[in-house]
Amino acid sequence: MHKGFFAAQAETTDQYCDPSTDRSFEHIIACYHLKVNDITNKQYANLKKFNQSISPNRTPSDANLPNISSQDQKVLMAPTQHYEHSNQTAREQAVRECKLEIETLININPQCLITLSLEQFYKTDQEIQTFIQTPTNQYQSLAFQTYWNKHRSDILDMLESNVTLYNQVFMSYPIHENIIKMQSQAALLNVELSKSIEILKNIPNKFENASTTECT
Repeated sequence: MHKGFFAAQAETTDQYCDPSTDRSFEHIIACYHLKVNDITNKQYANLKKFNQSISPNRTPSDANLPNISSQDQKVLMAPTQHYEHSNQTAREQAVRECKLEIETLININPQCLITLSLEQFYKTDQEIQTFIQTPTNQYQSLAFQTYWNKHRSDILDMLESNVTLYNQVFMSYPIHENIIKMQSQAALLNVELSKSIEILKNIPNKFENASTTECT
């Protein structure tokens, strides 16, 4: 019995996409999207954690964040080997560089989101091609191949949009953090001003004979 797509809600991606289970055409495609979603979420989580770790305004509550040296920062932001699927050496090197962990963090460069997503795309493409070669009949095989040819083009378009959005966040996150801090400081200033106003309300604003030079 084939698993339905929505079964993933009750399982982790690894459990739902266990290759030892019976897999349908739709199941394989659903697993691609789930895995790339996990890859993307991890990249965003790494980006946030990286910026929190290198922030000069760390507090005692940030003690659980990793301590990243300036050299580590360079490694975790560095461009990596270009991903070339047809070049096994370059492909494996690119993936290895993107998965290298330093203090629980991996490379946050947008290039790594492309690399890890493409790696998953080609794994799925290979699995789909293998699945299509063993259909129940030639018409089913043709239908699967036609759908996949169209869908794989859509997937690459979505991947491009996904990486473009991540790149924008990657570039603007430090600014975003500073704006959040400014908002917090502004809110604190507003509270202090409110306290000052309450104090000023109790100070008389009129003084008898304040405008005369004569003694009373």
